[in-house]
Amino acid sequence: MEIKPYAQENLEAVLRLIRETLFAVNIRYYPLEEIYKYSKKYARENFCAMLRTRRVFVAFEDDVLCATGAYEPLSEGRCEVNGLFVCGDRIKQGLGTRMLLFLEAQARAQGARELFLYSTLGAKPFYEKFGYRALRLDKGYGYPMEKRIGQTISFF
Repeated sequence: MEIKPYAQENLEAVLRLIRETLFAVNIRYYPLEEIYKYSKKYARENFCAMLRTRRVFVAFEDDVLCATGAYEPLSEGRCEVNGLFVCGDRIKQGLGTRMLLFLEAQARAQGARELFLYSTLGAKPFYEKFGYRALRLDKGYGYPMEKRIGQTISFF
């Protein structure tokens, strides 16, 4: 898998990947009307506006977009990991792990000591494996989570 910075030429493929993932994966956890509402966050104009503050990356295997993710500096030493999406038929193949570790390394290189993210209901166990701690459940729709960089992680 090759991870590289987002380029404008990736726009349509990224939007398609996000839309397909939202509807194929998250339908197990959320009512359809909630997915439609959330998907508006990633409409073309909103996604393009996010590019002003987020550092977005794309991952390809065999020239096919298979994952995307971003991080955004929030304040001194704090970044938010966001927009981590893996193509539905590629989930549980290590792509999300590689993208998350890449984003964490990028944020650390920019001086982050603490990471924040907002997890969907289904992704919470994934993030917990990497040391993220849920702060609370927000209205049954997801978990704000945080992690201090440098925590030791055990996969066993």
